[in-house]
Amino acid sequence: MAGRKWTYREIAVLKALYPTAVMAVLMDALPGRSEISILQKAQCLGVKRSVEYLRQHGGWDNLLKYGEKTRFVKGQTSWNKGKSFYAGGNSVKTHFKKGHTPHNTRPLGYMAIRTNKGHKQWWVKTENGMEPLSRVIWQRLHGAIPSGGVIRHKDGNSLNDEPENLELIDQGENLVMNTIHRYPDWLKELMRMKNKINRKIETHGKK
Repeated sequence: MAGRKWTYREIAVLKALYPTAVMAVLMDALPGRSEISILQKAQCLGVKRSVEYLRQHGGWDNLLKYGEKTRFVKGQTSWNKGKSFYAGGNSVKTHFKKGHTPHNTRPLGYMAIRTNKGHKQWWVKTENGMEPLSRVIWQRLHGAIPSGGVIRHKDGNSLNDEPENLELIDQGENLVMNTIHRYPDWLKELMRMKNKINRKIETHGKK
């Protein structure tokens, strides 16, 4: 009777008896229903044992206790530890052979347009996987990008990865530049100049 739908009568009986009745009484009142079925349905309905019942019976039939006999205990070793597995049968026909390349593998240099944070960008496959083309070009020309570094497109076109259109800024500066669009042009230019001056000062101080 596994999977048999609960009737309105059964649900009414369960709600009425479950808080105080022991499991034997519940199973008599709900013929064909197993202990686990009764416990699961009670949990699903949100019906709980009464405080008095738990005090008398210690909550022995709590659903969480039903797996204790078959649980792994600390330090126990699995029966199949160290054993190899071979599927056999017809599965051999579909095994990947050593050195096999999946049909959808993209070659190095493969390019695709992806959307990143609302902006479309060119991505290219390198030895490290798919990477933004702008970062790859910058690193090839100028070396590694420092932690927190952001490659920005000067003209605002995230698909224009020409080297002269790329610049390296930090995350803080990128945040400012992404929010200055609300200000007038003259103030935008002042803010950009201030950031450039600060970068020059920081670079000079590190030398």
